[in-house]
Amino acid sequence: MERLIAHCDADCFFAAVEIRDNPFLKRKPVLVCNRTDNRGIVVTASYEARPFGIRAGTPVYQAIQLCPKALLVETNFHRYSETSRALMELLRTLSPHVQPYSIDEAFVDLTGLPELLNSEACVQYAQMLQLRILNEIGIPVSIGIASSKLLAKIASDLNKPRGVAWINETNRRTILSKLPISAVPGVGRKTALRLSAYGYTTAADLASRSEIQQFMGSQGRYFYAELNGEALSPVASRTQPPKSLSHLRTFPIFTADHEYVLSYALQLLHELTERLRWHEQETAEIQLVLVTKDFSHRSATHRFETATASEHILIPTIKELFKEIVEPGKLYRKTGFIMSKLQPAFPKQYSLFNSEKEAKNDALNTTRDALEKRFGKHVMSLSRRSVDKSRKSTTMRPSTAPEELIKR
Repeated sequence: MERLIAHCDADCFFAAVEIRDNPFLKRKPVLVCNRTDNRGIVVTASYEARPFGIRAGTPVYQAIQLCPKALLVETNFHRYSETSRALMELLRTLSPHVQPYSIDEAFVDLTGLPELLNSEACVQYAQMLQLRILNEIGIPVSIGIASSKLLAKIASDLNKPRGVAWINETNRRTILSKLPISAVPGVGRKTALRLSAYGYTTAADLASRSEIQQFMGSQGRYFYAELNGEALSPVASRTQPPKSLSHLRTFPIFTADHEYVLSYALQLLHELTERLRWHEQETAEIQLVLVTKDFSHRSATHRFETATASEHILIPTIKELFKEIVEPGKLYRKTGFIMSKLQPAFPKQYSLFNSEKEAKNDALNTTRDALEKRFGKHVMSLSRRSVDKSRKSTTMRPSTAPEELIKR
């Protein structure tokens, strides 16, 4: 039986959750930031903000210059995690085979549903699912349907936001021929440059030239099969815990500003520790990576005696690693982390001479997680020397907003 796989992708997820929880933000340029002062960066920009040229990674001070009426909201990852879990639970009512792909997207295996045998039925089903998610979860999503996961993911990106698309044998070649090779998930900048040198310019080239299987090995075989509609990668409803986690992101512009690079890195660290907690794991080794404008890499690694998922422990270590590898005058394009030696977050034995401090840190993390889950992210925050003492961590401050927006 031919596979039928849906890819459900929340539109502008972090901003959508904030807009859902605060109706005043509807139809306004909303910027979700790691912090709302001039040292912050934009994590997500709503669709109303994007025409101004604001994207993830844009410095807050620059975003305000581009869009003075933007409303700035600090991230609330506990709320995003709760919404993600609700979305996954809803999808599991449709099929036992649901594979979360990230905090805001998942694959759903719909194979065997006899009513979804033509494009019109598929589109109607996806629209019904969109409406149900909007009514029950309160966020908009885009949905792509195809016979493979890779094609389904491509389909969900075709008509964003709130888009629906079905890629089948009738329209597959036409759609792929219009997509640049860089639009294929898994094809990064370096891979795209390498392939373009051999005449691969569109997604259709990857699907039509069988020599890609020899040229790129297992990755080439994956692209060739999945883009031709063969479900080489099934929807895995039960996945093994990851052996490692990574999170690297390119800056919107090259920068030599060390404070900006470090702030950007700490935001990625926050997101990565959220993923660690999602998997109920801890890391015993973390690597900080910096990539310069000319693609040269520098990295530094630290191994912990006791595995952790606590930012309270990780941040001082990251700052020391940063000092080791950052170079004055260098222009940087990317930063991020690789966490390895992951293990389940079981109760642990504290060290002999530092047990009191470690126990206090764990108690602080547990208390912080519980408070944030109940009252929101800003009820409690870690102290940072670089933060202005006058800044209130319990507020979310749009650049221009009425007084009722200041308090959660």
